[in-house]
Amino acid sequence: MYAKIINGDEERYPSMEIAEDDLLTSIEVSYELMQVPAITFTLPARYGKYLSGNSIIELRTDDFIYVGYVVNKQLDVASYTIAVNTSHIVGRLDKRNLPSNVTAKGNTIKDVFDMMWSFWVKKDGVIKDELMALFTYNLIGNEVVEQTVEYEFSHESVLEFLTKICELTESIYWRINRFNPYQIDVGVFGDKKEVLIDKDNYFISMNSVDEDYSEVMTHAYALSDKSDGGASTLTLRDIFWNHKDWIDPKFPIDIIQDEEARINSQRNKDYPRLIVFAPENETEMYYITDVEGLALERGVSYWGTITNNDVQTIAKDNEALTDDDRLQATYQMYKKAIRKMKNSRRHITYTIITSPLPNRTLNAGDKVMFIADIDLTELSDCSNYYTKLLKENDWFYITRLTSRYEVGNALTMEVELSKALYSDRDTQASE
Repeated sequence: MYAKIINGDEERYPSMEIAEDDLLTSIEVSYELMQVPAITFTLPARYGKYLSGNSIIELRTDDFIYVGYVVNKQLDVASYTIAVNTSHIVGRLDKRNLPSNVTAKGNTIKDVFDMMWSFWVKKDGVIKDELMALFTYNLIGNEVVEQTVEYEFSHESVLEFLTKICELTESIYWRINRFNPYQIDVGVFGDKKEVLIDKDNYFISMNSVDEDYSEVMTHAYALSDKSDGGASTLTLRDIFWNHKDWIDPKFPIDIIQDEEARINSQRNKDYPRLIVFAPENETEMYYITDVEGLALERGVSYWGTITNNDVQTIAKDNEALTDDDRLQATYQMYKKAIRKMKNSRRHITYTIITSPLPNRTLNAGDKVMFIADIDLTELSDCSNYYTKLLKENDWFYITRLTSRYEVGNALTMEVELSKALYSDRDTQASE
């Protein structure tokens, strides 16, 4: 293990190596999808005068490289030690803002990323910002070059952009690469790594089996917030009636017709009829069913509502909005609702402790083979469908990967495994 303090102001804050014996407590870092890792270092107090808010601490191990900026530090006078809280350098992208009112209409994920990156590049190809010049993005899978989105830049930070653009898709995520701290991977993950964890390979113990049902929605109404200057709310109406070929059979759309179901009922009846996507005189509500989620819940229904305040109808080249523009926004709302419902399924995760896994091999979102020495169906509430998933194969997603170095450099790993890939960022929905 190698640790170093890096400072830009060498005269006032010289850079220096941190002796391994000066890492006074265990060091732990976790990597998961769409999250920024952090490490707390406990050092002798003499290091304090070399650390400021502009300081970087670099930690290199045989398995990963962590580069973090100092968030704060606390001096313990009694023990004469200093606790230094750091956040991964990618967190600095929260201070790099993108322009407003720039739209991407019908562009692929790759196109939108290229557009975002171009904001930081001068005509001569030089990156305008020193921090942005350090980063690269690695696009993984066909989806990033095939799937199109409607997106409007709204002065968000680069870090917010990463999450927002992924949330417009069904299954694309971003992550920080464990081997290159300046590389952001974006795509559909699930690469099968030739790593087997069982009682003869790496496995030490099973810590816990966690079940979370807090966000389950087997059926959900999907709506946008008021659009068109507050005139209407987009629903799934036009997809349901006119574009059934767009509907995913795993997430069918159905209709409830009820006098109380009006969405745009606050308009005066003398006003003109609204667009076909959200007429004020129709007593209809359209909902999505998650077929797999329903199977996980043994057919028991849980209802929710998914509202989207960032699904906007975007016109092309400043032209007037058309029905096709609104239709594309409606379809994007549908795809985004599918993502929410996938991430809202019950989560069953298995947290295990292992010996060091193969160096520079695994990232969050990868798959490994896990064979437990106990029947996993006995450890949680398993529907017939989930039992089938467990017995189909031994592949599990890594949803969180934690490295824990004890004083003296002994390494153990905590691996959170799941049959489904998800991100906690996606599970917030009103019910």
